[in-house]
Parts: sequence; structure tokens; C-alpha cells
Amino acid sequence: MVLAPSLTVASSLLTVASHRLLLDLLLVQWLIRQYYSKRMLMGACCVSVEVLLLSLYALSFNPTDTVLQGVIAASLPGFVLKQVANFLQLVDAAKALLAMDARSPAKSPSRSRSKSSGRSRR
Repeated sequence: MVLAPSLTVASSLLTVASHRLLLDLLLVQWLIRQYYSKRMLMGACCVSVEVLLLSLYALSFNPTDTVLQGVIAASLPGFVLKQVANFLQLVDAAKALLAMDARSPAKSPSRSRSKSSGRSRR
């Protein structure tokens, strides 16, 4: 159990050039790990998103309703946390795809492209 985080930190040290980037990486990993390991937190964030969106919709019909404004204010932190977690996952997935593409051999252009133009090359 203790070995896995040590390996993560060690591999990050080898690939990250700056200590500031390493701290950012560790913060992102910590936030995502907290989000997924605490089911109540994840559930509260998911409910907050739905409550916020429904409250905003209801507020469009009655903009002076202070109860709805309070519900929106209460659900906003969970909404923001979920959006941040989603964004961090998106960035992490994009980096993983880029790394996979960088490791794969370059493919040659297909021959069908020259045939589709209707011109023959001589």
C-alpha cells in the first residue's frame, strides 16, 4: 500500500522537469483520488449538479424566490468540485492519449488519397 504512492512519486520525478509541476501533478492526483474514494462526496457532488441545474431552471420562472437562491448557493460548491474533477480527468485522458500516440509508430499516408482525387501521378 505504501509502495504504490512512492512509485508514483518516483516516476513523476523522472518525467517532470520542474518541482512546481510535480506539486501540481500530486495535487491533481490527490483531488481525483479523494473524489473517487469518498462515495458520499462524489454522490453529494452529483446531487449538487442536478439540484443546481433544476434550481436555475425554476429560478427562470420566479427570479425573486429567495429559497431557490439559497438552494443555488448551497449547491454551488459541489457543482464546482465536480466540474473541476471532470476537467482534470479530461486533461489527464488527453495527456494519456498523446503519450500513446507518441509511442506508436508513424503510419504512412494511405494510397487511397491519391486515387480519390481522380488524377494520376506520373
